[in-house]
Amino acid sequence: MSIPVSSQPGKGEGLARYIPKLLSSDEVGQPETVLVKFCEDNYLDRMKTIFWEVVSVAASVDYDYWDEFTPREMLAFHYKVDFVLEAAFVLSGRYEESKKHRKRGVVDIGNLPKRLNDDQIDHPETVVAGLFDAYSLEDIRAIMHEIVIQAVCSDNLGTVNLTRRDMVWFCEQIEMLLKALYLLNTHLASGTTNT
Repeated sequence: MSIPVSSQPGKGEGLARYIPKLLSSDEVGQPETVLVKFCEDNYLDRMKTIFWEVVSVAASVDYDYWDEFTPREMLAFHYKVDFVLEAAFVLSGRYEESKKHRKRGVVDIGNLPKRLNDDQIDHPETVVAGLFDAYSLEDIRAIMHEIVIQAVCSDNLGTVNLTRRDMVWFCEQIEMLLKALYLLNTHLASGTTNT
C-alpha cells in the first residue's frame, strides 16, 4: 500500500522545510529566472519525451515491494507534469525580458503545447496550481527521487537511448523547474509577475 499524498501547508505553516533544494539563493529569490533558462535551453517535445522514457522505465521495474510510490502513482504524476511542462513554456513568455534572440515571426513547433486546451493556454497558471493542489513539494521530491532510483537501477532500459547519467541530469532539470514553479505559484495564482 502506498503512502497518501499530502496536501500543501497552510500560509506560513512550516515554510522553512519547503525551501527548494537544488536552487541557489538567487534562484529562490527570483524563480522566474529558472523558468526562463529552462525554456531557453530545452525543447518542450524533447523534455516531455525524455521524462516519459525515464518514468516508463521506472514504472516497469518488477519489484516485490515499492517504498512509497507505486508505478500507477508514478504514471499519474507523469500525466500532471506533462501538462505542467507545456504550461511552463507558455508562462516563460511572461518573464522574458528580451525576445531579440529569437527570429522575428519564427515559431518553433517543438515548443508548442499539444495537450493543453485553449483555456489552459490562456491561463497556464491554473495548470501549475493544479499540480500543487495535488502534490506538496515534499511529495514531488519523493516521487522524483523514486523515479530516478527505479530508472537508474533498472537492468532493462528497453529502447531508451539515454544513459543512466543522462536520466539523472534530465530529472534534476525537471525537478528544478517544478521547484521554481512552486515558488512562483503564489504569484501566478494572484496574477502578479516579476518582470
